[in-house]
Amino acid sequence: MKTQSNILKKSFDFKAIHLQLTFDENFWLKDTYNIIINGQSFDYFAGIGHRVEKNKYCKKEAQKWLNFNSRKEIESYNYLVTQLNTFTNPKPLNIDDILYCLVLDSYCGSLSFDDFCDEFGYSNDSINHLNLYRECSKNAKKLQKIGINIDEANELFQDY
Repeated sequence: MKTQSNILKKSFDFKAIHLQLTFDENFWLKDTYNIIINGQSFDYFAGIGHRVEKNKYCKKEAQKWLNFNSRKEIESYNYLVTQLNTFTNPKPLNIDDILYCLVLDSYCGSLSFDDFCDEFGYSNDSINHLNLYRECSKNAKKLQKIGINIDEANELFQDY
């Protein structure tokens, strides 16, 4: 579906597919998406703070689970996921929010690996940090394929 970016003043074929609510390696919950912009696929994640209650009757229960931070009190993480899915939905995505994140990642990928590590306090001797840098670089190439100039876009998103 054609979607207009208000920041870049361009129209894109845009599709956001919600895959699942899942945990990352530190057991923080996140919604996982596959984003397709002009045929290029991107991974996108949003924390549960971006979820919204399903309806006004769910507001109290939704807030209880969205603000839940005592992991010791629950029987299992699957129970928490079930409760969140019962009372909340992922927030509808905005193309400018996604492009903003992708442009920032891509800008980081345009640095040299050593500059990337210096900028974020990462070790240039870490395979994990190298893989993160490579993902940022991959996103930069994909954005360029869909006609986005990373430097210009970074400037346009400066005050976003």
